[in-house]
Amino acid sequence: MTHPFPSRTLYIGRASRRADTVRDDRIRAGDERAFESLFLEYYTALCAFTNGILRSPDDAEEVVQTVFHRLWQSRSSWDPKGGARAYLFAACRNQAFNLLEHEQVVWRHAAGIAEAHAGRAESGAEDWVEASDLADRLRMAVAELPERRRQVVTLRLQYQFSNGEIAKCMGISVKAVEVQFARAVADLRRRLKGTRIFGLV
Repeated sequence: MTHPFPSRTLYIGRASRRADTVRDDRIRAGDERAFESLFLEYYTALCAFTNGILRSPDDAEEVVQTVFHRLWQSRSSWDPKGGARAYLFAACRNQAFNLLEHEQVVWRHAAGIAEAHAGRAESGAEDWVEASDLADRLRMAVAELPERRRQVVTLRLQYQFSNGEIAKCMGISVKAVEVQFARAVADLRRRLKGTRIFGLV
């Protein structure tokens, strides 16, 4: 049986959306109190979410603060189509991934594996050159992957995230993570042409 009146939940949802729209308008107009309200509502949750990606509370706070700083700097064009929450979490996720990629830990780890192999071969300087070349080839190959595949590989290889953790960080399903990783491996096999590293190719 259909109820003749909208539910209380529906009223609350509409009221919340109207309040968010009013706050967005005030932020665009330069209202610092409206901006502070947005900051206080989401800051703690965003820091926790970003720390789940970076595993560094200090770096997570810096990322979130950077996102809010940029928002305020460009406040006149603030218009989160999918809502403030979705916008802020997506912005923090993207900024966190940018930071991970700049750290290039994956490539240092790759070089370490290659250098260890070179050491076992005991072939001297030639193997050091080969190890360096291998790390460079891997770095370039991963950099050329589509963005989502690159992010999955970075989290999987750099920080040893599980598929479930990657799915949570990226806001996609575990199945999607598995598909993206498999496609990334296939891409790397083609690009690295049979070089064995990370057990992937």
